[in-house]
Amino acid sequence: MKRIWQSLKHFLGVKRNAEPLVKGAFLSFDFPNKYKRNEELLIITAEDKRSLRKRKLEKINFVATHSGNFHCDEVMATIILKYADLLDEGVVVRSRDEEILKEAKIVYDVGNKLDPHKFLFDHHMIDFKETFSPNHSVKLSSCGLIYKYHGRGAIENILLAWKVQSPKYIDYTYYNVYDNLIMTIDAIDNGVDQYPSSPAPHFNISTDLKVRIGRLNSSPINLDANTRFKIALDICEEELLWQVFISVKEYSKSLKVVRKAYKERYTLHPSGRLIKLNYNSNDVRLLDVVESESSDEKVMFIIDGDKELYSIYGILVKPDEYRLLLNEKLRGLQKEELEKVVPDGILVSADGFFGSGKTLASVLKMAEMSIKGK
Repeated sequence: MKRIWQSLKHFLGVKRNAEPLVKGAFLSFDFPNKYKRNEELLIITAEDKRSLRKRKLEKINFVATHSGNFHCDEVMATIILKYADLLDEGVVVRSRDEEILKEAKIVYDVGNKLDPHKFLFDHHMIDFKETFSPNHSVKLSSCGLIYKYHGRGAIENILLAWKVQSPKYIDYTYYNVYDNLIMTIDAIDNGVDQYPSSPAPHFNISTDLKVRIGRLNSSPINLDANTRFKIALDICEEELLWQVFISVKEYSKSLKVVRKAYKERYTLHPSGRLIKLNYNSNDVRLLDVVESESSDEKVMFIIDGDKELYSIYGILVKPDEYRLLLNEKLRGLQKEELEKVVPDGILVSADGFFGSGKTLASVLKMAEMSIKGK
C-alpha cells in the first residue's frame, strides 16, 4: 500500500513535506497558495442585508447559495467555483433573501433564475430542461450548471497545478469527470431513476456523496451549520480531486487499449464494423477520438465478454439514438425462441440496444443480421 501512495505522489509531483490541502485525504496535494483551504473560507448565513452590514461585507465580492439544509449539489458547486478562480475573496453567503442575492457576484441553487452571462445558476424552475450536452438526458442541478459553464476552467487549473497542460487531457477529463461524478450528483438531486426500462443505465454511481453530505445536516457533533458546510466542502473536494487524478492517469493507458482494439477489429469481423472492448462511457468516448483519426466507416457495435458469456451493445449517439440497433426480428427474443434464429443466443433487449450469447459466434451473428438488415 505504501508503494502505491508513493507512486501516486511521484506522478503528481507532490513535495515530500507538502501541507495537505484536504485534511484526511490519502494524498497531500501540493497546490498554489491562491487556492484557499476550505477552513479559511468565510461561510456565513444571512437572513437579511443587516447581517452583511454587521460583518462589514456589503462591499466585498461574495457568492451566494441557499440557507437551511445544504445538499451535495451546491457544496460541490462551491468547490468547482473555487478551482475556477471565482471565489475572489473566499466569501460564501447562505441566504434566501432577494436583496442579498442581488448583491452576490454568483448565485447558485437559489433565486429561481438561470442566466449564465449574469452568473445566475438555479435549476428549480418548472420549465428548466438544460442538460450537459445533446448526448446527455439527465437534467442539470446547480452543480452541473456550474460545471458546464466553469468546470473546464476548474479542471484546467487543477491539471496546471499538477503540471499537466495538454489540451487532450483537459478535454477528456472535463467530460470524464462529468460522466463519472457530476452527472451522478445531477441525477440524484433531480430524482432520476438509475435504471429505466432499458438495461442501459441513465447514469453511473461512482460515489455516494449524497449520504455523506446529507448526514452532516443532522450531525450529532456540536458544530454550527456553517462549520459543517466546510466539512462538506472537504468531502466534495477530495472526491473531485480523485476523479480528476484517475481520469488523467488512465487516459493514455485507455487510449492505447482502444487503439489496439480498433486496429484489430478486422480480425474480429471482416466488415470492420465491430470492435471488442469493455463497454463503458470512457471507452466509447475514446472510440470517437480514435475514429476521428481514420477515414474508415464507423463501428456499429461493441462486443464485450469472454468464455461463456458475450454481450453486444449499440453505440449511443445522443439520448435514445444509436448508430445502429439490433435487428427488429431479434428484439425481445430470449432463450429457446432466440436460439431458433441465433444458436447459443441468450436474449436481445426489446429496444435492440443490447444482446447476449454463450459464444462469440452468437453475438457476431446478431451483429451480422443487424448490419445486413436481414
